[in-house]
This record gives sequence, structure tokens and C-alpha cells, in this order.
Amino acid sequence: MKSKFYRQNKLFVKFFVSYLILLCFSLTIFAAAYFSFEKDKKEYFYQYNISMLEQSKHIIENYITEVELIADNFESNPVIADLCEGRRSIDEFKGSNYIELNRILYEIRSRARVADNVYLYITKDETVLSSSEVMSAKTFYNSNPQYKKTEYSDFVSSYLNVYDYKKFSGTGMTDSLSGAYITYSQSFPRNDYKRSDFKLLIRIDGEKISKVLNPISGGNGALTLILDKNGEVIYKNSSEMKSDPKKLVKYLSQSSDIIELSNTNEMLTYTKSTGENGWIYIVALSKDVFLSEITKLKHLVLLFSLGYLIIGVFIAQMLLKKNYQPIKHVIDKLSRNGAFENDCRDEMDFIHSVVEDLTIKNKKMDAVISRQSEQMKSAALGDILTNSANSAAIDEMFKKYNLPFIYENYAVVVVNVSDIKSYSDDEKSVIYYAINNMADELFNTLYLYEKIIDASGNIVFMVNVEDENEEAFIEDVKFVCTLLSDIMTKEFSVRVGISISSLKKGIESLANSYNEAITALSASCENITDYRDIQSNRALKMISDIEKYIDAHYMNNNLSNTVIADEFNITGQYLSVLFKKHKGENLQNYIARVRVDYAKELLKNDKYTVFQVANMVGYSNDIGFIRVFKKLEGITPGKYRQMNTNKEN
Repeated sequence: MKSKFYRQNKLFVKFFVSYLILLCFSLTIFAAAYFSFEKDKKEYFYQYNISMLEQSKHIIENYITEVELIADNFESNPVIADLCEGRRSIDEFKGSNYIELNRILYEIRSRARVADNVYLYITKDETVLSSSEVMSAKTFYNSNPQYKKTEYSDFVSSYLNVYDYKKFSGTGMTDSLSGAYITYSQSFPRNDYKRSDFKLLIRIDGEKISKVLNPISGGNGALTLILDKNGEVIYKNSSEMKSDPKKLVKYLSQSSDIIELSNTNEMLTYTKSTGENGWIYIVALSKDVFLSEITKLKHLVLLFSLGYLIIGVFIAQMLLKKNYQPIKHVIDKLSRNGAFENDCRDEMDFIHSVVEDLTIKNKKMDAVISRQSEQMKSAALGDILTNSANSAAIDEMFKKYNLPFIYENYAVVVVNVSDIKSYSDDEKSVIYYAINNMADELFNTLYLYEKIIDASGNIVFMVNVEDENEEAFIEDVKFVCTLLSDIMTKEFSVRVGISISSLKKGIESLANSYNEAITALSASCENITDYRDIQSNRALKMISDIEKYIDAHYMNNNLSNTVIADEFNITGQYLSVLFKKHKGENLQNYIARVRVDYAKELLKNDKYTVFQVANMVGYSNDIGFIRVFKKLEGITPGKYRQMNTNKEN
């Protein structure tokens, strides 16, 4: 009988809903990513437009600086300076028809890149001078159509005869750029604003400004404007202006920004000059045109999302129909048992229950197999140590347990924990765990090894060694074991005894090596010992030889740990540990004491100076000798000689 949850296809419905949720989630993530991208794209686009406008602003302001420099150069001309300060009269130039002033204007114009022409208006005579001619103010007015918007009388009274200080005006701007100019006017003398004897007029060709601003406006009909700080138009291209410039200024509060004008549906990019003139540079463009690229991208994304959703639903349905067949097959096989049918909510709960039960059983089985495998491996290694395994059995062990031994040389290291039987099982586990971990860290980089715990509770390391140098092996192992013993004593307050066998060839020799290590452990009361030391008292003999060597060479000022270690073919560190262990003092103190003892005998003879005595006992100078002598004897060599002389008298 099939279970109720199977007939209802609950798992199929859940999977289908899950796929739809996943599909919607992916669309949500995609939408979030797109909106973030769109925001970054807009920000980049805005910054790009502002940067382009800033660049154009800097170029135009360089033009303005150049124009102001022309005015400064004009004023600094000696002839103009004399006119301004009254040292010469304008009447002096009438006789020559102002040729000298024409020449000055010509020189200024020839050096200016941006100036279309340079004029000098003489208020007294209502005469306008250029670089090439002399004309009346009326003729100047008539020859410049852009001024025709104003009556001549108003032009003279409100433009020519008014005192101007670094004034720029766009009076001449028309709907076409042909004949359009920006005019800079400066009255002279500058220091008297109540009168204007002369006025310098510098015309900047609007086409030069247009060439700078064209890359921003491009061919999309953008309006480009330059306003002064009062909202007066300094420059405008041929595009239509929808907003009143003077009302527009109040919305431009930042130094540079992009704003949207809702009443005209325009995007306005602007930047303000930080200079004295306070100009505002503006590019206005229809919002639809301004964001056209982003709008196109948005439409493409929407079409893609719709297609993705339709295709995703179709594929999800097809995949579910196909993939549910294996699940149905599994359900049919597992439900034959019937053990979980009444307790399960749906197909997935049923499969999960069966798999969970099988997993628990497998874990228990793996744990049992692992423990049995370790026990069998330990038993096999124990057979090797007790010489109970023949060659064929050992070969079988290598294959079965993948033993790491690859070299011919073997040795055994036994670690014994004092009074191990007095500890509880939990304490033993902690101690064995600590020793095993530290041994792994200390031995792992040096040797290949296996370890077991023997019947007496000792940790037995079977070490496989590549190098045949037994001296070096024993020395290295003792150093490592010293570290292990110190750590166990300091960190765990556990005293351990460690014994080391000699180095032998062949894995069959491990039984003899084990016996040697156990013998050394039983025969020595030291923390660390090796079988050879027990057999030959090699360490004591070496100490005696070292003492004899020091007695024979104490007068050599190069005598040191290194020299003595090299003489006996051991390392300086092992020498220091060995000497300290057997003599109770470090080697350097012993050498110093021997030298001082010989020096005391020499100081009894007055024919040697302290310096000579220092040299005779191995010191290159008397300073070091005196310091060591005083440290050991409590007095200086001179004081010692004096005291000894007083005793004899």
C-alpha cells in the first residue's frame, strides 16, 4: 500500500514552488544589482558631465585671465600711464591722428590669442580707436549690429560713458554665433571711478567660447550658457532658453551639481567660477535626451527579465517532471519497508528519516572498525617489539597498515610517566594525549615513526632513521626529549623518564632496541638516558676529558664552548647541557674558575704585573680579567696580591 503523502505529490509541489521562489529571488538579486548599476552609471554620467564642464570652465577662465593681463599690459604702457596720470594730454595725439595709440593697440592685439579686436574709447572726443583705424562712436555703433538692440544715445550714456571695472558683457549675443562677442571693458584711470577718460574694450570671439563648450553640448541640442553672478547672460549658444536666467540662479546653490528642472523637464549641469567674476557655466538638456542611454538600457533589462521569467518557469516545470521520476523510484523502494510511512509528513521527510537512520548506523560501524583497526595495528607492532612476528608477517603488516617505515635504520624511544598507575583513567588519557601531541610536533619533522602503549603503560616510539650517524641521532633525540620533558614538568607537573636505544639496521632489530630502551630506563635515575651511556659511562668519561682539556688549554684566550665542542665532535648546545647536568655549573663559569685559580698562584710572584698574569691565564686584556676575578673572589687581583703579601710579612 502506497503512503498518503506519495499520492498527494507533496514533494513535487514543494520543489516546484521552491524553483519559482529561487527564480524570483534571482530576479530580485538581478534587479537589485541592476538598480545599483544604474545608480553608479548615473553617478558616473553626472560626474563625467560635471568634469567636462569643469574642464571647459578652466579653459575659458584662462581666456579671461589672458584678457585681464592684456588690460594690465595696456595700463603699464608708459604712454597710457602718462595719459592716465595727466602728464600728457590726448590733444597731443590728434595731430598725428592717434597713430601712436593705434600702434599700442596693434601690439596688444597681436599678442592676444583670444581677442578678436581691441578698442580704446576716448570719452572727451567720443572717438573709438582700434588697431588699424580711428572712428567716431556713432560709426563704431553702426559697424557692430549686435549693439542695434539699444538706441545710440542709450548706448553712449549707459555703456561707453559709464565707469567699468573689469566688466564682461554679452550684449552682443544673438541667435546665431556669427558676429557674436563677449566684450571686456575697463575704464581709465582705474583709481578714479567718478570719471572715465578712456575705456579699453576687448572683444572675445564667441566662436572661441563655442569651440570650448561644443564637446559638452554635442549634437543633441543642448543649451550652453554663461551667466554672471547676477544672472545676466554672458554667453548663450543658438539653442532655445526655456527658463529665466535671473530666476534660475537662486536654484544653483552648490559649487557644481546636476539638478532637474521639473517645470521644463530639463537636466541642468552647472559649475561656478571661484574667481572674482563669479560666472556660472550651465549646460541644459532635455531629461529624455540626457538619460537616453540609461533609458535604453532599462528597457533592454526589462525585456530580458520578462524573457528570463517566462523561460525560467518553463524550464523549472520540465526539469521537475524529469527529476521527480528518480525520487518516485526511491520512494517506491524505501516505502516497501513501511517502517516510516505513518510518521512522515511527505516524501522528503520519509527519505530523510531513512537516510538519517542509516547514517547513524554507519557512523557507529565506522567507529567500531576504526577502534578495532587501531587495536589490531597496535597488537601487530607489539608483536614486532616482542619478536613474535616473522618476516612474512611483518611484510603483511606493511601492506595492511601502510606503515611509514622506508629506511634501514631503526631505534626505540620509551617515555615513562612516573607513577602512571596512581592516576585515574581520565588523567591518564589527558597525559597520553599531551605527550602524543607534543611528540608529534617535535618528532614529525625529523623522523618517520609509529607509537604504541606497552603493557607497563610506557609510550613506545619506533623510529625509522635515514642517517646512519648514531652520534648525531642520539644527540638530536636527546635534545628533543629534553624539550618534551621540560614541557611536561613545567606545564603539567608530570615527571617523565625517557630512554633511547642504540641505532640498529632492519625492522627485526626493533625487539632488541626495545629491550635496550627498557634496560636503560630501569638502570638510570636520570630524566633522559640512552642505552650506550648506561653501558659505557660515556658521558662521565667525556666530562673528565673536557676537564683535562681545559686544564691543558686554559691559557688560550680563544677557549670557548664552540672550540671545546668542535674538539669533541659534539654541538655546543649538547655540550652545555651535558656539562651542566654532570658538574652542576655551566661551562663558562668552570673555565673562568680554573683561570682564576691559576692566576691566584701567579699573583703570589711579584715579578708579574696584573696584565701579564691576565695574558698568562687566557685573557687578552686585564679589564676582563679583573672583572671575572672580582666576581669569583670578591676582591680585585691587586687587592688579593696586597693581602697575600701582608700575610707573608
